[in-house]
Amino acid sequence: MLLARTLAKSAAPPDECDEWDQPQEDEFKNFRMEGLYDAMLDVCEMLGGINCLQGALEDLRVHVPACAADSDRWRQVEGCLFFVRATARYIPEDDTSVVPPILVLGPQVRYIGVEG
Repeated sequence: MLLARTLAKSAAPPDECDEWDQPQEDEFKNFRMEGLYDAMLDVCEMLGGINCLQGALEDLRVHVPACAADSDRWRQVEGCLFFVRATARYIPEDDTSVVPPILVLGPQVRYIGVEG
């Protein structure tokens, strides 16, 4: 589970991402989709989707409330949600242990508006 949590943490955009130009953003997107995504799928294949998502759920339970207090914490939430999205195919349709608690956390994520 530690490996899965490390991958989710690696998927979080770094603090300086707000200052990136388009090529830097594209490079990070490629890193996530080409490298991390495949690694996440491999880990879920080995450990099982529920085991992997339990780590993401634990992290979300910490980061979602923290995000409400500090809007800069959105990056950690986003990294966890990217992991959830990437590994969802490994969760049985009848799961009640991980998916419902993750869905409950969704509405608690504080919206951070986009300037523009």
